[in-house]
Amino acid sequence: MNNLSHRILFLVLLTGLSVKAQQTQMLSLSQAIKTGLENSKNLKLSKAKVDIANARYSEAVDATIPTVGLTGNYTRNNNITPFVFALPPSNVPVTLYPNIPNTYIGRASFSEVVFSGFRLKYAEASLKLVQQAVALDAQKDSDEVVYNIVSAYYNIYKIKKSQEIIADNLAQVKEHETETQSMEDNGTVTHNEVLRWELQQSNVELAQLDLENNMNVANYNLDLMLGLKEDTKIEIDSASLFSSKEFKSLQDYMMQAENNRGDLAALNARSKSSENLVKIAENSYYPVVTIGADYYDARPNQRIFPPADVFNVGWDAGVTLTWDITNLYSNKHKIAEAKATLNQSDAQRSILSDDIKMEVNQDYLSYIEAKKRLDVMEKAISNADENYRITDNKYKNQLALQTDLLDADNSLLQSKINLALAKADAELAYYKLLKATGRIN
Repeated sequence: MNNLSHRILFLVLLTGLSVKAQQTQMLSLSQAIKTGLENSKNLKLSKAKVDIANARYSEAVDATIPTVGLTGNYTRNNNITPFVFALPPSNVPVTLYPNIPNTYIGRASFSEVVFSGFRLKYAEASLKLVQQAVALDAQKDSDEVVYNIVSAYYNIYKIKKSQEIIADNLAQVKEHETETQSMEDNGTVTHNEVLRWELQQSNVELAQLDLENNMNVANYNLDLMLGLKEDTKIEIDSASLFSSKEFKSLQDYMMQAENNRGDLAALNARSKSSENLVKIAENSYYPVVTIGADYYDARPNQRIFPPADVFNVGWDAGVTLTWDITNLYSNKHKIAEAKATLNQSDAQRSILSDDIKMEVNQDYLSYIEAKKRLDVMEKAISNADENYRITDNKYKNQLALQTDLLDADNSLLQSKINLALAKADAELAYYKLLKATGRIN
Protein backbone atom coordinates (compact mmCIF):
# COMPACT_ATOMS: atom_id res chain seq x y z
CA MET A 1 0.00 0.00 0.00
CA ASN A 2 1.51 3.34 -1.08
CA ASN A 3 1.72 6.57 1.00
CA LEU A 4 -1.36 8.09 -0.63
CA SER A 5 -3.44 5.05 0.31
CA HIS A 6 -2.19 5.29 3.88
CA ARG A 7 -3.22 8.94 4.05
CA ILE A 8 -6.67 8.26 2.64
CA LEU A 9 -7.23 5.42 5.12
CA PHE A 10 -6.06 7.66 7.97
CA LEU A 11 -8.47 10.46 6.96
CA VAL A 12 -11.37 8.01 6.66
CA LEU A 13 -10.70 6.60 10.13
CA LEU A 14 -10.30 10.10 11.59
CA THR A 15 -13.56 11.24 10.05
CA GLY A 16 -15.30 8.17 11.41
CA LEU A 17 -13.98 8.82 14.90
CA SER A 18 -15.07 12.48 14.75
CA VAL A 19 -18.60 11.54 13.74
CA LYS A 20 -18.74 8.90 16.43
CA ALA A 21 -17.44 11.34 19.06
CA GLN A 22 -20.28 13.77 18.44
CA GLN A 23 -23.35 12.67 20.35
CA THR A 24 -26.87 13.25 19.06
CA GLN A 25 -29.71 13.70 21.52
CA MET A 26 -33.40 13.96 20.71
CA LEU A 27 -35.19 16.39 23.03
CA SER A 28 -38.75 17.63 23.11
CA LEU A 29 -39.36 21.15 24.37
CA SER A 30 -40.56 19.91 27.77
CA GLN A 31 -37.52 17.65 28.11
CA ALA A 32 -35.22 20.56 27.24
CA ILE A 33 -36.86 22.74 29.89
CA LYS A 34 -36.58 19.99 32.50
CA THR A 35 -32.91 19.40 31.68
CA GLY A 36 -32.16 23.12 31.70
CA LEU A 37 -33.79 23.67 35.09
CA GLU A 38 -31.81 20.79 36.57
CA ASN A 39 -28.46 22.02 35.26
CA SER A 40 -28.83 25.81 35.17
CA LYS A 41 -25.86 27.62 36.72
CA ASN A 42 -28.06 30.67 37.33
CA LEU A 43 -30.51 28.61 39.36
CA LYS A 44 -27.67 27.11 41.38
CA LEU A 45 -26.67 30.67 42.26
CA SER A 46 -30.29 31.43 43.18
CA LYS A 47 -30.40 28.34 45.38
CA ALA A 48 -27.28 29.50 47.20
CA LYS A 49 -29.00 32.83 47.91
CA VAL A 50 -32.04 30.97 49.24
CA ASP A 51 -29.80 28.84 51.47
CA ILE A 52 -28.19 32.00 52.87
CA ALA A 53 -31.61 33.52 53.60
CA ASN A 54 -32.71 30.29 55.30
CA ALA A 55 -29.58 30.29 57.47
CA ARG A 56 -30.13 33.91 58.50
CA TYR A 57 -33.71 33.15 59.47
CA SER A 58 -32.53 30.19 61.53
CA GLU A 59 -30.07 32.50 63.28
CA ALA A 60 -32.95 34.84 64.16
CA VAL A 61 -34.92 31.91 65.58
CA ASP A 62 -31.89 30.84 67.60
CA ALA A 63 -31.74 34.33 69.16
CA THR A 64 -35.13 33.75 70.81
CA ILE A 65 -34.24 30.53 72.62
CA PRO A 66 -32.60 30.44 76.08
CA THR A 67 -28.82 30.50 76.31
CA VAL A 68 -27.21 27.59 78.14
CA GLY A 69 -23.48 27.41 78.68
CA LEU A 70 -20.75 25.46 80.46
CA THR A 71 -17.60 27.12 81.77
CA GLY A 72 -14.47 25.65 83.28
CA ASN A 73 -11.78 27.84 84.84
CA TYR A 74 -8.44 27.36 86.55
CA THR A 75 -6.44 30.24 88.10
CA ARG A 76 -3.03 30.18 89.73
CA ASN A 77 -2.51 32.96 92.32
CA ASN A 78 0.65 34.08 94.09
CA ASN A 79 1.43 32.65 97.51
CA ILE A 80 0.39 34.74 100.53
CA THR A 81 1.06 34.57 104.24
CA PRO A 82 -1.95 32.93 105.89
CA PHE A 83 -3.88 35.11 108.33
CA VAL A 84 -3.67 33.23 111.61
CA PHE A 85 -4.56 34.35 115.17
CA ALA A 86 -5.31 32.69 118.50
CA LEU A 87 -8.64 32.99 120.29
CA PRO A 88 -8.47 33.25 124.05
CA PRO A 89 -8.66 31.57 126.44
CA SER A 90 -7.32 28.45 124.66
CA ASN A 91 -4.96 30.43 122.44
CA VAL A 92 -5.29 27.71 119.78
CA PRO A 93 -4.15 29.15 116.37
CA VAL A 94 -7.05 29.67 113.89
CA THR A 95 -6.40 30.25 110.17
CA LEU A 96 -8.97 32.66 108.70
CA TYR A 97 -7.37 33.10 105.26
CA PRO A 98 -5.20 30.14 104.31
CA ASN A 99 -2.78 30.20 101.34
CA ILE A 100 -4.77 28.57 98.51
CA PRO A 101 -2.94 29.51 95.30
CA ASN A 102 -5.01 27.23 92.98
CA THR A 103 -8.61 28.09 92.11
CA TYR A 104 -10.96 25.75 90.20
CA ILE A 105 -14.48 26.61 89.03
CA GLY A 106 -16.94 24.57 86.96
CA ARG A 107 -20.11 26.50 86.03
CA ALA A 108 -23.37 25.77 84.23
CA SER A 109 -25.28 28.93 83.29
CA PHE A 110 -28.73 29.72 81.92
CA SER A 111 -30.14 33.03 80.68
CA GLU A 112 -33.20 34.13 78.71
CA VAL A 113 -34.56 37.46 77.53
CA VAL A 114 -38.11 37.59 78.81
CA PHE A 115 -38.92 41.07 77.51
CA SER A 116 -37.23 43.20 74.85
CA GLY A 117 -40.06 45.38 73.62
CA PHE A 118 -40.96 42.55 71.17
CA ARG A 119 -37.83 43.37 69.15
CA LEU A 120 -36.78 39.72 68.82
CA LYS A 121 -40.27 38.76 67.70
CA TYR A 122 -40.33 41.39 64.95
CA ALA A 123 -36.75 40.60 63.91
CA GLU A 124 -37.68 36.95 63.43
CA ALA A 125 -40.79 37.88 61.43
CA SER A 126 -38.78 40.32 59.30
CA LEU A 127 -36.18 37.74 58.35
CA LYS A 128 -38.93 35.22 57.63
CA LEU A 129 -40.33 37.65 55.05
CA VAL A 130 -36.87 38.24 53.59
CA GLN A 131 -36.51 34.46 53.32
CA GLN A 132 -39.77 34.32 51.36
CA ALA A 133 -38.67 37.21 49.14
CA VAL A 134 -35.41 35.51 48.20
CA ALA A 135 -37.31 32.31 47.36
CA LEU A 136 -39.63 34.36 45.13
CA ASP A 137 -36.60 35.93 43.45
CA ALA A 138 -35.45 32.40 42.67
CA GLN A 139 -38.86 31.71 41.10
CA LYS A 140 -38.41 34.74 38.81
CA ASP A 141 -34.91 33.53 37.88
CA SER A 142 -36.43 30.15 37.03
CA ASP A 143 -38.98 31.84 34.73
CA GLU A 144 -36.15 33.62 32.92
CA VAL A 145 -34.26 30.35 32.46
CA VAL A 146 -37.35 28.64 31.03
CA TYR A 147 -38.03 31.45 28.56
CA ASN A 148 -34.40 31.53 27.41
CA ILE A 149 -34.51 27.78 26.78
CA VAL A 150 -37.80 28.08 24.89
CA SER A 151 -36.39 30.93 22.80
CA ALA A 152 -33.20 28.99 21.99
CA TYR A 153 -35.22 25.87 21.12
CA TYR A 154 -37.47 27.78 18.70
CA ASN A 155 -34.40 29.45 17.22
CA ILE A 156 -33.07 26.03 16.25
CA TYR A 157 -36.48 25.21 14.76
CA LYS A 158 -36.36 28.41 12.67
CA ILE A 159 -32.92 27.57 11.32
CA LYS A 160 -33.82 23.93 10.66
CA LYS A 161 -37.01 24.91 8.83
CA SER A 162 -35.13 27.51 6.78
CA GLN A 163 -32.55 24.85 5.86
CA GLU A 164 -35.32 22.56 4.62
CA ILE A 165 -36.88 25.34 2.52
CA ILE A 166 -33.51 26.37 1.12
CA ALA A 167 -32.71 22.73 0.25
CA ASP A 168 -36.01 22.41 -1.66
CA ASN A 169 -35.32 25.67 -3.45
CA LEU A 170 -31.80 24.54 -4.39
CA ALA A 171 -33.22 21.39 -5.96
CA GLN A 172 -35.69 23.55 -7.88
CA VAL A 173 -32.95 25.91 -9.07
CA LYS A 174 -30.85 22.95 -10.26
CA GLU A 175 -33.87 21.65 -12.14
CA HIS A 176 -34.30 25.03 -13.86
CA GLU A 177 -30.60 25.09 -14.66
CA THR A 178 -30.89 21.66 -16.31
CA GLU A 179 -33.96 22.75 -18.26
CA THR A 180 -32.27 25.94 -19.40
CA GLN A 181 -29.15 24.02 -20.40
CA SER A 182 -31.36 21.80 -22.56
CA MET A 183 -33.00 24.89 -24.07
CA GLU A 184 -29.55 26.30 -24.84
CA ASP A 185 -28.61 23.09 -26.57
CA ASN A 186 -31.73 23.48 -28.71
CA GLY A 187 -30.76 27.06 -29.46
CA THR A 188 -33.84 28.63 -27.88
CA VAL A 189 -31.97 30.54 -25.14
CA THR A 190 -28.55 32.06 -24.75
CA HIS A 191 -25.75 30.85 -22.50
CA ASN A 192 -26.26 33.96 -20.39
CA GLU A 193 -29.51 32.52 -19.04
CA VAL A 194 -27.68 29.36 -17.97
CA LEU A 195 -25.14 31.50 -16.17
CA ARG A 196 -27.92 33.29 -14.31
CA TRP A 197 -29.25 30.00 -12.96
CA GLU A 198 -25.74 29.03 -11.94
CA LEU A 199 -25.43 32.36 -10.12
CA GLN A 200 -28.77 31.73 -8.44
CA GLN A 201 -27.53 28.30 -7.36
CA SER A 202 -24.37 29.85 -5.88
CA ASN A 203 -26.45 32.38 -3.92
CA VAL A 204 -28.65 29.62 -2.50
CA GLU A 205 -25.58 27.57 -1.54
CA LEU A 206 -24.13 30.61 0.25
CA ALA A 207 -27.40 30.94 2.15
CA GLN A 208 -27.03 27.27 3.13
CA LEU A 209 -23.55 27.93 4.50
CA ASP A 210 -24.84 30.84 6.57
CA LEU A 211 -27.62 28.72 7.98
CA GLU A 212 -25.21 25.88 8.78
CA ASN A 213 -23.01 28.28 10.71
CA ASN A 214 -26.05 29.73 12.52
CA MET A 215 -27.17 26.23 13.42
CA ASN A 216 -23.78 25.36 14.91
CA VAL A 217 -23.85 28.53 17.04
CA ALA A 218 -27.45 27.97 18.16
CA ASN A 219 -26.80 24.30 18.98
CA TYR A 220 -23.69 25.19 21.00
CA ASN A 221 -25.57 27.86 22.96
CA LEU A 222 -28.41 25.48 23.78
CA ASP A 223 -25.91 22.81 24.89
CA LEU A 224 -24.52 25.30 27.41
CA MET A 225 -28.00 26.27 28.61
CA LEU A 226 -28.96 22.65 29.17
CA GLY A 227 -25.66 21.65 30.77
CA LEU A 228 -24.92 19.11 28.02
CA LYS A 229 -21.57 18.32 26.44
CA GLU A 230 -20.66 21.12 24.09
CA ASP A 231 -20.40 18.80 21.06
CA THR A 232 -23.87 17.29 21.57
CA LYS A 233 -26.04 17.64 18.46
CA ILE A 234 -29.59 18.37 19.55
CA GLU A 235 -32.45 17.02 17.46
CA ILE A 236 -35.63 18.95 18.19
CA ASP A 237 -39.14 17.54 18.16
CA SER A 238 -41.02 19.91 15.86
CA ALA A 239 -44.30 18.14 16.57
CA SER A 240 -44.17 19.32 20.19
CA LEU A 241 -43.91 22.99 19.26
CA PHE A 242 -47.31 23.81 17.83
CA SER A 243 -50.60 23.19 19.59
CA SER A 244 -53.83 25.03 20.29
CA LYS A 245 -53.42 27.83 22.82
CA GLU A 246 -55.81 29.07 25.47
CA PHE A 247 -56.14 32.80 24.89
CA LYS A 248 -57.91 34.96 27.46
CA SER A 249 -58.79 38.60 27.86
CA LEU A 250 -56.23 41.25 28.75
CA GLN A 251 -57.86 41.72 32.16
CA ASP A 252 -57.45 38.01 32.92
CA TYR A 253 -53.73 38.21 32.15
CA MET A 254 -53.41 41.33 34.31
CA MET A 255 -54.95 39.46 37.25
CA GLN A 256 -52.71 36.44 36.66
CA ALA A 257 -49.63 38.67 36.69
CA GLU A 258 -50.75 40.31 39.93
CA ASN A 259 -51.21 36.91 41.57
CA ASN A 260 -48.30 34.97 40.07
CA ARG A 261 -45.37 37.30 39.41
CA GLY A 262 -42.55 36.27 41.73
CA ASP A 263 -40.78 39.64 41.62
CA LEU A 264 -43.96 41.49 42.67
CA ALA A 265 -44.60 39.02 45.49
CA ALA A 266 -40.95 39.39 46.55
CA LEU A 267 -41.34 43.17 46.82
CA ASN A 268 -44.56 42.73 48.79
CA ALA A 269 -42.68 40.50 51.24
CA ARG A 270 -39.80 43.00 51.51
CA SER A 271 -42.28 45.81 52.14
CA LYS A 272 -43.83 43.86 55.01
CA SER A 273 -40.33 43.14 56.29
CA SER A 274 -39.69 46.90 56.32
CA GLU A 275 -42.85 47.37 58.40
CA ASN A 276 -41.37 45.04 61.00
CA LEU A 277 -38.12 47.01 60.96
CA VAL A 278 -40.14 50.13 61.84
CA LYS A 279 -41.72 48.25 64.76
CA ILE A 280 -38.29 47.10 65.94
CA ALA A 281 -37.05 50.69 65.93
CA GLU A 282 -40.16 51.95 67.74
CA ASN A 283 -39.87 49.26 70.43
CA SER A 284 -36.22 50.06 71.08
CA TYR A 285 -37.45 52.62 73.67
CA TYR A 286 -38.35 49.77 76.02
CA PRO A 287 -35.92 48.19 78.50
CA VAL A 288 -34.63 44.62 78.16
CA VAL A 289 -35.41 42.20 80.99
CA THR A 290 -33.29 39.05 81.32
CA ILE A 291 -33.50 36.20 83.81
CA GLY A 292 -30.54 33.96 84.54
CA ALA A 293 -29.18 31.30 86.87
CA ASP A 294 -25.82 29.65 87.56
CA TYR A 295 -24.90 26.36 89.16
CA TYR A 296 -21.23 25.99 90.02
CA ASP A 297 -18.73 23.84 91.83
CA ALA A 298 -15.75 25.87 93.09
CA ARG A 299 -12.50 25.14 94.93
CA PRO A 300 -12.39 27.18 97.04
CA ASN A 301 -15.95 28.45 97.15
CA GLN A 302 -15.64 32.18 97.89
CA ARG A 303 -19.04 32.25 99.61
CA ILE A 304 -17.88 29.87 102.33
CA PHE A 305 -15.89 31.29 105.23
CA PRO A 306 -13.22 30.51 106.07
CA PRO A 307 -12.04 29.42 102.60
CA ALA A 308 -11.09 25.77 102.26
CA ASP A 309 -9.11 24.01 99.53
CA VAL A 310 -12.00 21.68 98.69
CA PHE A 311 -14.86 21.68 96.12
CA ASN A 312 -18.19 23.14 97.31
CA VAL A 313 -21.37 23.52 95.27
CA GLY A 314 -23.22 26.86 94.96
CA TRP A 315 -25.90 28.49 92.81
CA ASP A 316 -27.42 31.88 92.05
CA ALA A 317 -30.43 33.24 90.17
CA GLY A 318 -31.50 36.74 89.29
CA VAL A 319 -33.25 39.25 87.05
CA THR A 320 -31.44 41.93 85.03
CA LEU A 321 -33.06 45.07 83.65
CA THR A 322 -31.13 47.01 81.01
CA TRP A 323 -32.39 50.36 79.79
CA ASP A 324 -30.38 52.48 77.40
CA ILE A 325 -31.51 55.99 78.32
CA THR A 326 -29.69 57.43 75.29
CA ASN A 327 -32.27 55.68 73.09
CA LEU A 328 -34.92 58.08 74.36
CA TYR A 329 -33.19 60.71 72.22
CA SER A 330 -31.27 58.87 69.48
CA ASN A 331 -33.85 56.23 68.58
CA LYS A 332 -36.05 58.74 66.73
CA HIS A 333 -33.43 58.82 63.97
CA LYS A 334 -33.53 55.02 63.64
CA ILE A 335 -37.32 55.21 63.39
CA ALA A 336 -37.08 57.88 60.69
CA GLU A 337 -34.64 55.73 58.70
CA ALA A 338 -36.84 52.64 59.04
CA LYS A 339 -39.91 54.58 57.86
CA ALA A 340 -37.96 56.00 54.91
CA THR A 341 -36.92 52.45 53.96
CA LEU A 342 -40.57 51.37 54.16
CA ASN A 343 -41.64 54.28 51.92
CA GLN A 344 -38.92 53.29 49.46
CA SER A 345 -40.17 49.70 49.38
CA ASP A 346 -43.73 50.86 48.80
CA ALA A 347 -42.59 53.13 45.96
CA GLN A 348 -40.59 50.32 44.34
CA ARG A 349 -43.58 48.02 44.58
CA SER A 350 -45.82 50.63 42.94
CA ILE A 351 -43.31 51.21 40.14
CA LEU A 352 -42.90 47.48 39.52
CA SER A 353 -46.67 47.03 39.45
CA ASP A 354 -46.95 49.65 36.70
CA ASP A 355 -44.03 48.10 34.79
CA ILE A 356 -45.70 44.67 34.93
CA LYS A 357 -48.97 46.09 33.61
CA MET A 358 -47.13 47.71 30.70
CA GLU A 359 -45.23 44.49 30.03
CA VAL A 360 -48.38 42.36 30.03
CA ASN A 361 -50.21 44.84 27.81
CA GLN A 362 -47.34 44.98 25.32
CA ASP A 363 -46.89 41.20 25.20
CA TYR A 364 -50.66 40.73 24.84
CA LEU A 365 -50.78 43.08 21.84
CA SER A 366 -47.59 41.54 20.42
CA TYR A 367 -49.18 38.09 20.46
CA ILE A 368 -52.29 39.40 18.69
CA GLU A 369 -50.06 41.07 16.11
CA ALA A 370 -48.04 37.88 15.65
CA LYS A 371 -51.24 35.91 14.96
CA LYS A 372 -52.38 38.53 12.44
CA ARG A 373 -48.95 38.50 10.77
CA LEU A 374 -49.24 34.73 10.50
CA ASP A 375 -52.57 35.08 8.68
CA VAL A 376 -51.03 37.61 6.30
CA MET A 377 -48.03 35.34 5.66
CA GLU A 378 -50.30 32.39 4.84
CA LYS A 379 -52.12 34.52 2.23
CA ALA A 380 -48.81 35.82 0.90
CA ILE A 381 -47.39 32.34 0.35
CA SER A 382 -50.55 31.29 -1.44
CA ASN A 383 -50.20 34.27 -3.78
CA ALA A 384 -46.45 33.73 -4.22
CA ASP A 385 -46.99 30.05 -5.02
CA GLU A 386 -49.63 30.86 -7.63
CA ASN A 387 -47.46 33.61 -9.12
CA TYR A 388 -44.52 31.23 -9.39
CA ARG A 389 -46.64 28.50 -11.01
CA ILE A 390 -47.97 30.90 -13.65
CA THR A 391 -44.59 32.50 -14.35
CA ASP A 392 -42.91 29.10 -14.59
CA ASN A 393 -45.43 27.93 -17.20
CA LYS A 394 -44.96 31.13 -19.18
CA TYR A 395 -41.17 30.80 -19.02
CA LYS A 396 -41.28 27.22 -20.28
CA ASN A 397 -43.43 28.43 -23.17
CA GLN A 398 -41.09 31.40 -23.71
CA LEU A 399 -43.82 33.88 -22.73
CA ALA A 400 -41.96 35.26 -19.71
CA LEU A 401 -38.45 36.51 -19.17
CA GLN A 402 -35.94 34.68 -17.00
CA THR A 403 -35.77 37.67 -14.65
CA ASP A 404 -39.52 37.32 -14.06
CA LEU A 405 -39.08 33.67 -13.08
CA LEU A 406 -36.10 34.50 -10.85
CA ASP A 407 -38.14 37.17 -9.10
CA ALA A 408 -41.04 34.77 -8.66
CA ASP A 409 -38.67 32.10 -7.32
CA ASN A 410 -37.09 34.50 -4.81
CA SER A 411 -40.51 35.79 -3.77
CA LEU A 412 -41.79 32.26 -3.13
CA LEU A 413 -38.63 31.34 -1.24
CA GLN A 414 -38.89 34.42 0.98
CA SER A 415 -42.60 33.82 1.58
CA LYS A 416 -41.96 30.24 2.72
CA ILE A 417 -39.22 31.36 5.09
CA ASN A 418 -41.33 34.24 6.38
CA LEU A 419 -44.22 31.87 7.10
CA ALA A 420 -41.99 29.43 9.00
CA LEU A 421 -40.52 32.27 11.06
CA ALA A 422 -43.94 33.79 11.68
CA LYS A 423 -45.25 30.49 13.07
CA ALA A 424 -42.33 30.26 15.50
CA ASP A 425 -42.57 33.94 16.42
CA ALA A 426 -46.27 33.56 17.26
CA GLU A 427 -45.44 30.68 19.61
CA LEU A 428 -42.63 32.68 21.21
CA ALA A 429 -44.94 35.67 21.65
CA TYR A 430 -47.34 33.43 23.56
CA TYR A 431 -44.57 32.13 25.82
CA LYS A 432 -43.42 35.70 26.44
CA LEU A 433 -46.97 36.56 27.49
CA LEU A 434 -46.94 33.60 29.88
CA LYS A 435 -43.63 34.81 31.33
CA ALA A 436 -45.08 38.30 31.82
CA THR A 437 -47.94 36.78 33.84
CA GLY A 438 -45.63 34.54 35.89
CA ARG A 439 -47.09 31.33 34.44
CA ILE A 440 -44.40 30.11 32.04
CA ASN A 441 -42.96 27.70 34.58
